[in-house]
Amino acid sequence: MIRWWGWGRCGSMSPDRVADAVGGAVAERSRGGVWEEYGETGVTALYGPGPRPGLVTVAVAAQGGPPVRLGGVELVGRVPSEVYADLHGLARREAVTVRVSRGGDPRATVWGLSLGAGQEWEVMPGGYRQRTDRVLTNALFTAPGLAADPCGAEPVRRWRQDRRPEPDTGAG
Repeated sequence: MIRWWGWGRCGSMSPDRVADAVGGAVAERSRGGVWEEYGETGVTALYGPGPRPGLVTVAVAAQGGPPVRLGGVELVGRVPSEVYADLHGLARREAVTVRVSRGGDPRATVWGLSLGAGQEWEVMPGGYRQRTDRVLTNALFTAPGLAADPCGAEPVRRWRQDRRPEPDTGAG
């Protein structure tokens, strides 16, 4: 279980405190310390600039990420159309606006929430991974200063750029 205590004070959680919150999971760190990916937990922590970086964004993977609920709505690892319908229902009840990003994903700025969708994979006999025909929701939670355009924020752009796979040039 992941304990995100201190999340209300975004920018105040240091990488050491984040490591404690994810139960001491081992992180893959980016060069420059912009992000730390805790692969076994499905969580990635992104940090703001400065000599003492603080947590500004948390990304939760569609598969392998922890359960994340907002007002009783399970956000991660579900079929996108179901999550979007439930999220819009919650937003109406809470009088919150949910907008759609340039990529067509729902975003609730007041909650610092941006949803996306990721490919579902299954592990086949023999240990190799194979895509399924489903997509599942993932989530990006940001500090208030980044909530209006989380994907345009420097830590998120850098993380996405760093994760972009090398092109497959085929057999040589």
